[in-house]
Amino acid sequence: MRDPRIDEYARLLVDRSVGVQPGWQVQVRATPLARPLVEAVLEQIARRGAYPLLQMTFETIGGPFAREAPLETLRVAAPLQRRIWEEADAFIAIWAPENTREGSELSEERKAALQQASTPMRERTMGRSAKAGSSSSMLALSATKPFCDGTHKRNGFQDGSVTPP
Repeated sequence: MRDPRIDEYARLLVDRSVGVQPGWQVQVRATPLARPLVEAVLEQIARRGAYPLLQMTFETIGGPFAREAPLETLRVAAPLQRRIWEEADAFIAIWAPENTREGSELSEERKAALQQASTPMRERTMGRSAKAGSSSSMLALSATKPFCDGTHKRNGFQDGSVTPP
């Protein structure tokens, strides 16, 4: 049985934060440790008669592709990814990091190339309130042990009082 807080969080994301409507195509990008929240979000999207488009990634920043691809490849999003960004009605990203320092091994040049590739997505989602009929987007965090451990240590808690559901 899933923690009821996860279902409430999913409902909040889908209903209030994004406002998913019937027939929408909603790209959901997530990491594997977020599975309970991802499943709850997919259920909420389905209940609204919308279509979830799930894209799983192992790292939120970096990963094998970012470490190995030539810079010219990193600077441009894949054509299919760009098409999803252009056609999806909403975007929900759910991050549940395994490593809170992921991506730190990338050079500044590689990080800049990744930023450049995602410019079309940022322009579309950041400008959504300025244009009628544009997409909605939401970034959600799903608490994981590495995330909570880092959070409570940074905030001075030593008793592990920040814990994932």
